[in-house]
Amino acid sequence: MNIIIAEDQHLLRDTLKIYLEKEAGFNITGSVSNGEQVVKQCRINQPDIVIMDIKMPILSGLKATEIIKTEFPDIKILILTLYESEQDLIESILSGADGYLLKDVAPETLISAIRMINLGVSVYKSDILRNAYRRLLPLGKNKTSELPVNFSEVELEVIQKICEGKQNKTIAEELDYSLGTVKNKIAGILSKTNLTDRTQVVIYAIKQGLLT
Repeated sequence: MNIIIAEDQHLLRDTLKIYLEKEAGFNITGSVSNGEQVVKQCRINQPDIVIMDIKMPILSGLKATEIIKTEFPDIKILILTLYESEQDLIESILSGADGYLLKDVAPETLISAIRMINLGVSVYKSDILRNAYRRLLPLGKNKTSELPVNFSEVELEVIQKICEGKQNKTIAEELDYSLGTVKNKIAGILSKTNLTDRTQVVIYAIKQGLLT
């Protein structure tokens, strides 16, 4: 897969490049230091994945992500940032980023995350994602626009429980459904939305204002 690294710290940028180039199937096609440069590189090379820092000069990583996702929605973007920030995570989700990890992540976790994102699986640090969901909950209550997908009442209940971090058995117990019913409803939700996992369901619910 072709990868562009956008990181304003020269040492970290070079270290990432050297490390990732050792990984089979990884091809670093660009290494830049600001958001404006990464947008230009994407227009020229159209990589599979961008590893994006948030705090960069000229154009921030979040703004660059928004531009890239608007022009090239198939390019996957992994936010790799120094600080654990719920606000940055929320803005990353809304800008279209496919993942959000901290720079102190273990190297093998980073490699795994890149591969997962390339396959279409969203990767977010779970505890920050849960806290971000709680902060966005009031926004969902005031959402009045029509739902983008025609969910049943049961499906909306299940989505709510998924966003609360509940596992299938707990969802079944709390909603008084069989475990099989819950599994079928989750399968239906994934099918209707073309999503692949529970994390993507949470992100989808945040973006679409389904929080109740």
